[in-house]
Order: sequence, then C-alpha cells, then structure tokens
Amino acid sequence: VFANDFEAADALNGWDLGSQVERRTPEGTGTGEFVSAWSLGTAAEANAQGYFPVNDDPVGGRFAMANDAAAPCNCDMQDVQLASPVLDLSVRSGVALECRIFNENILGAGPASLEVSTTAGIWTAVDTFAVVEGAWQRVFVDLGAFDGATSFRFRFRWSDGGDWAGGFAVDDICIRERLAHDLVVTNAQVGASTASPFTMGDQG
Repeated sequence: VFANDFEAADALNGWDLGSQVERRTPEGTGTGEFVSAWSLGTAAEANAQGYFPVNDDPVGGRFAMANDAAAPCNCDMQDVQLASPVLDLSVRSGVALECRIFNENILGAGPASLEVSTTAGIWTAVDTFAVVEGAWQRVFVDLGAFDGATSFRFRFRWSDGGDWAGGFAVDDICIRERLAHDLVVTNAQVGASTASPFTMGDQG
C-alpha cells in the first residue's frame, strides 16, 4: 500500500513535518531562529555531538529523525510530529504498519507514539512505543480498524521532554495488507545468541 525507506534525497516530500522549532542556547534560551524538526540523515550525522548514538544498521543507511542533540538543534521539540501523505484504503483489508524505530528515551526525552487520522485535524493514538536503549526495534501495528478509509494518514509524535534530549528516528516504513496466514521472519541466527561461543556441546 505504501513504503518509504528514506534513502532518496526527496524522501520527505509529501510528508507534513509540522511546525518549525526554535533553536535554543545551551542554557535553554530561544534564539529566534526556526528550523524543521525533522531531517534525513545517517547514524554518523545523528551522533555528530555524541548524544544520539543511533546504531549504524544497515551501514550508511539513511532514516528520518527528530534530532535534539546535533546541528541544527538543540531546539524546542516538546511536541513534534511527522505525518504521512494521505492514503486511500477504500479497497484494502487487514491493513498493518511495519517499521523500525530508534527510541532510547534518554536524557530527559518524553514518549514517542503513533497516531492515525481518517478525518482532517482529528488524530487518534494507536500505539505508544517501547523504550529500547542501544538498538533499533521493529514495530508492528494492526490498523485493521481503519480498513476502507478513503483519507487515511499516520504520524509519529515525539517529545524532548521540554528540555534538551537525544532524539527519535524511524526507518523502513511499510503499510500492507496482512494475509490469512501471515508469518514474517525478522531475525535468523545459528545457535543461541546468549551462549558463550566456547560452550561445548549442543546448542538449540
């Protein structure tokens, strides 16, 4: 139905980036300069100042982020939203959203969530994301309740907690119809990931 891996230079075209945010001094005073809350970047760019250590996975890949810890922000990101283009689900059924997010919720950051809309200006929260430090997490959200909507949108919402914080990142978004028997392999490995490689004998 819809997909975006944010690798293209124009990957944010058609998205609503919300209101611009004011840059602040290290002491928290507004500078009067306003910039976009959302940008595209790599792990190296996200962690340019050492406070938003997004895992470089896949290496060199780009993603969308609200970054309060590297240029051009420290910014007032108490409530920022990234909203999708309008999607037509009128002939769709069993719709679901899949994506990856980086949400450490450290350095005073507030919650991150997913909201949806079928009527202009009205948004409903459908998921509050878990906090996972040091790793991308895979997200699956059942959107079947919105099957048939002609003007469907979704948005990511994040807060820096009203002060300086790290950031929030999202990548590899896919809106799709689920099958009757729907199995997705997200990770495959040989052996037990928590066992020492020097342990002798069988591992399951």
